Amino acid sequence: MKAPFLEESNGVRSFPAHPICFSCRCSRNKVADTLRMLGEEEVQSILAEQGAVETVCDFCAKPYRFDAVDCVQVFKTNLLSDATRPPSSGH
Repeated sequence: MKAPFLEESNGVRSFPAHPICFSCRCSRNKVADTLRMLGEEEVQSILAEQGAVETVCDFCAKPYRFDAVDCVQVFKTNLLSDATRPPSSGH
């Protein structure tokens, strides 16, 4: 027995093919926002223990590193775009 929807020309539509590609939405701004959610006291504790706050995106494995100067900037400004700067070549 044939499926009824295949027999009706109005029931089946096809769409043009689109390429599939992986694209992670992580960014330095989002990591800075996470640091703000942790709070300044917690971030300072991590800095004291490890010297920097480092994390890796769970999806694309991109590393992010915030040193003491970066962390001060995160908490000094209200705008995330002002709080983040590209990492220096030493990171």
